[in-house]
Amino acid sequence: MSTVPFTFEPLAAAGLTLSRLFRTEVHVSEPGSEQRERYDGEGRWQLRYQVDTNAIAETQALRYLLDQLQAKDVAIPFWPGMAWVASIDGTTITTESPLRHDWNVKQAVLFNSPTDYEVVTLTAAAGDTVTLAGAPSIVPGPDLRIIPWRVGYIEKDPDLAEPTAEAGDLELTWVEKHGNRRTAPAAYEPQLFAGRAVMPFWPSGRGGVTSGWDAAIDLRELGFGNPDRIARNEITVRHRKLPFQFSDLEPCYTVEDWWRWVEFAGGEYMDFWLPEWQANHDVVRDIEDGAESLYVAAGLAAWFNQRAGYQFICIASADGVQPLKIHTVATEDEEDPLLVAGVERIDLVDPVSGAHDRREVVLCWLLCARFAKSELALTYDTLTSGSGSFEFVELPWEYSAASVGARPIYLYEFKAKNPSSSFATLRYTSYYEAIEAGGKTFGYFNLSHGAIKRDGNAVKHPVDVELIDVAGTHPLRAWTRGENDEVLEVTIWQTTATAPALDNQLVRSSMLRVEADDKEKLIVEVASILRIMEQKTGRGFGSPTCPHKLFGGLCGLAEADWRESGEIGALGTTANGQPYVQLALTGARAASFFQLGKAKVGNEIQTINRAELAAGVYTLYLSLPFRQAEIGLTLYATAGCDRTYGTCLSKFSNRVNFGGEPFTPADNPVIEEVEIDTEIPGFDK
Repeated sequence: MSTVPFTFEPLAAAGLTLSRLFRTEVHVSEPGSEQRERYDGEGRWQLRYQVDTNAIAETQALRYLLDQLQAKDVAIPFWPGMAWVASIDGTTITTESPLRHDWNVKQAVLFNSPTDYEVVTLTAAAGDTVTLAGAPSIVPGPDLRIIPWRVGYIEKDPDLAEPTAEAGDLELTWVEKHGNRRTAPAAYEPQLFAGRAVMPFWPSGRGGVTSGWDAAIDLRELGFGNPDRIARNEITVRHRKLPFQFSDLEPCYTVEDWWRWVEFAGGEYMDFWLPEWQANHDVVRDIEDGAESLYVAAGLAAWFNQRAGYQFICIASADGVQPLKIHTVATEDEEDPLLVAGVERIDLVDPVSGAHDRREVVLCWLLCARFAKSELALTYDTLTSGSGSFEFVELPWEYSAASVGARPIYLYEFKAKNPSSSFATLRYTSYYEAIEAGGKTFGYFNLSHGAIKRDGNAVKHPVDVELIDVAGTHPLRAWTRGENDEVLEVTIWQTTATAPALDNQLVRSSMLRVEADDKEKLIVEVASILRIMEQKTGRGFGSPTCPHKLFGGLCGLAEADWRESGEIGALGTTANGQPYVQLALTGARAASFFQLGKAKVGNEIQTINRAELAAGVYTLYLSLPFRQAEIGLTLYATAGCDRTYGTCLSKFSNRVNFGGEPFTPADNPVIEEVEIDTEIPGFDK
């Protein structure tokens, strides 16, 4: 698809000029205030333009032009990201302020006036220096500025209001393509504190997310409203909706870029600390630099004991916010003469940095929370003011402490089955930046996948993997065009950003087909080809996999001969979210003995994905956690089989029964009689 600069060339091509079509003050004197009326958190902007309609012919030409634009990519100038040009030296431009080119903007416009401009390509931009792919030819004027573009498309038919004698209003919805946002700018990296992200939720005046607040926002007056309690996954959490207002932000793009960070980084992958301003308590003494304790008004200990999960507090002042971890709370101490009636002491793990006047600070708790992405809303009233709200979920300490850094991310690999193929292996991640895992680099791409159904060692039903191909040049397009028919192997891993690893494989199957829709989305269907065939055709001795159920009648092995038992010594969840149990077993078996086997506690059975052995203790990593397992209960672990000839011969010495006679019913009992079917929910960005 071609990219059309909406505000410039199309209008001139239709015989319309900006000076006649758009009122000058919208784009020059006060750029962007009318253009950026509302952002709804999903990349959609409601655009409103005031149109000079002295001639009906111009209105009709505009309507025709916009109809044509709906079939193309439409780039609009992002006015709040502009910077005034100080000088041009070849391909280097020096600006008076940093150009806001974040989120992978690659083109911009050098703009003197609506009739004097030049489209340029950016190769780098840092600080007040912008580097172009080629030297521009525009002659700098007194008002020369550089404006970045953002690429999207018009979502619905524009509504051109009935024109008056002088003017009319044009309203349309423009949707920015998420593929343009590849990596989060370094300015928005949160501070790491005690293994969590300390991210105050308010936007600062400059620089995106920082540990301070903008003077225009008084956090102590925001309030949270009454939380609603709901039950989710047997953990009680609280949903809260937080409204806020912003004003006098210069420029307003800091709010919008912060909101993007919330949507794509915080909203998807990060738990964060959130100040609970309702829990304010007076600081009764001035705070000295290096203080190891805080003296506060009485009543704090009772609150702390009631909400034992609140192990962090923060000191908030005009200088910013300082998070502090609580060591203990003292209500009485014979050796501390400052603990008088009505005063309590908070002992800290690390000392306070900087001195503070007790009259100028607020002490508050830090909640562990997570954004509810679907409830983001942000409205601009003017260029520099507006309001917004978002909903977040408060996480109990018991949950957050066990899940530090454990938000799941997914890694995808597309590799040719033929080792001599010229197809270059593709590796992507759903995370918002590149991930290194297992010696491999997985670059960002906008991916998601559907639910995964399997029976322990193979994908049972096809899985859809969706790729948003903005440029329309993804290598898998060759399959949709019929230009390539190679067999590819698709692997999906689940891991975490803090401890990326390739030890939790969800899918490793053949790519069956690739489809493309009209919204630039590739849908890759993957599944085990042999498993699909098993359900429809007969199987024979020469098959690479065995159709028999392990320990079943046609297998010929007795389960009692391949089972060990022991008392559970420990159980929990790894950093990447995989459940495990630890125990000493009666028999001396290699760890690989239990690979793909079954673990049974009481009447509950789970699949063993892999096993490890160290100092006589087995660690069994499971597909799903036990619901009724406890330390001290007896666990039975059976050997696992991948149904290959080699395993049947070397591990079980059961070659005589491998494959058996051709099995002809339409439905294979290997599929029907599996002890446990596992369905892993999909991941949808």
